[in-house]
Amino acid sequence: MLNLAVIRPWGTVDFFVLPGFRERTFAGKSGRLRSEPRVERSRATYESPAENTHADFAVRYAQVFNTLDIGVYHFWGTNREPDLVPKLSASAVPVLIPVYNLIHQTGLDLLYSAGNWLWKFEGLRRGGRNGEYFSAVGGFEYTYVGVLQTSMDIRVLAEYHRDERGQNWPQAFNHDLFLGSRVSFNDEAGSQMLIGVVADLYGAGNFGSIEFSRRLDSHWSLEGEARAFWGSELRDLGRFVEQDDYVQIALRRFF
Repeated sequence: MLNLAVIRPWGTVDFFVLPGFRERTFAGKSGRLRSEPRVERSRATYESPAENTHADFAVRYAQVFNTLDIGVYHFWGTNREPDLVPKLSASAVPVLIPVYNLIHQTGLDLLYSAGNWLWKFEGLRRGGRNGEYFSAVGGFEYTYVGVLQTSMDIRVLAEYHRDERGQNWPQAFNHDLFLGSRVSFNDEAGSQMLIGVVADLYGAGNFGSIEFSRRLDSHWSLEGEARAFWGSELRDLGRFVEQDDYVQIALRRFF
């Protein structure tokens, strides 16, 4: 990737040239989170004749206005999120084939802070072979500082996700609400915990998540996460991961 940044008092403009990219990795039959049918990466196709060596371009403008951060960008090139097209494998087993199309994508991101409040918004308009659509996510964080006269801070989080392609498109976040809380213990070990639930407002399934991290000493840290999925109907995208509940604990060593 090549990046040229122009920094001026009126803002920063970044120009990007991306001469290629790595295809997206999908979980196998023993991985998490997996799809059904499985994704056959070896048969990936591209709209561009240059395939994964197509040169992509992007430009982004960013500026801070007092308590408001704003960013605007445009991208033209190969979509990093492939369409998954159903096909048959050589043994006549149903599989999903990744198709990487060319797109134009324009986006806006906003971050506004006011006291203990933090308001966030990200939106994009994407156009390509499959037409044009708009998607966005917006929400807020509110921080309670020094809870119960301790050093602990608690943030209350809420986000709404919207994709105008609607319920009939295989997209996880098309009309969803996230509610959660982030707890910062502000201790020497840097202990943190995040708890949240995402509910599909179409009634197409929900999932809950818990994450925790803590330094044990200057070389070791302990991390854990758990995720559970429930409430999906047979036709829903979330049905593929309904049996993928898991708990993961990681002990990390730093050198």
